[in-house]
Amino acid sequence: MKRCKKKPKTMGAESYLMEVKFKHPIPQAELISMLESCGATYMAGGPSPSSSTGWGSYRFEIRSELGLTELRADLAPGEREVPRLFLRFSILSPRTVIGQSFAFLRELRAKRAVAVYPATGAEDEAELELDEERFLLSAKQDRVLATILGNEQGLIIEGGETTIHYIYDNELVSQVWGSTSPRTKQKWWQKLWRSQ
Repeated sequence: MKRCKKKPKTMGAESYLMEVKFKHPIPQAELISMLESCGATYMAGGPSPSSSTGWGSYRFEIRSELGLTELRADLAPGEREVPRLFLRFSILSPRTVIGQSFAFLRELRAKRAVAVYPATGAEDEAELELDEERFLLSAKQDRVLATILGNEQGLIIEGGETTIHYIYDNELVSQVWGSTSPRTKQKWWQKLWRSQ
């Protein structure tokens, strides 16, 4: 596959991102077993947990015929408990990835007190109720989510660079983003979720 010649300077518009805040941070020792009990798979061999001198992260995924839901928890140097994690899925995913993601979040909420927000970078974002029907109704007014809603089969399920290259290589920029370059949803996104 040819690589795109022009690439957006920042990331974020190729995925839909949610922030999941734990009302009581989770000890690192419990994180993997808890998320696996909710249906996620720990991606061993990825970035290591935090140390006293450096950042660390945990990556998980839920990969099925419904799509790919990716999860990431970053920890500051010396941090012993996980205060939040981020969930994302490619905007080229099949629409069924929304149901898969919400099923995971509901399972997580049954085990731990969490607040879920759309991670757009806006200060006044309202907490999501995890009501999938309501979310789908409101999604029609969000360009990124509207793209996902139109994907019965999905074009590609991998997020990050894979989605970006697919969009550029297949000349879908205008169709997906509505312009010649994507609208960056948040400048801090790349720091929070470094693409592979």
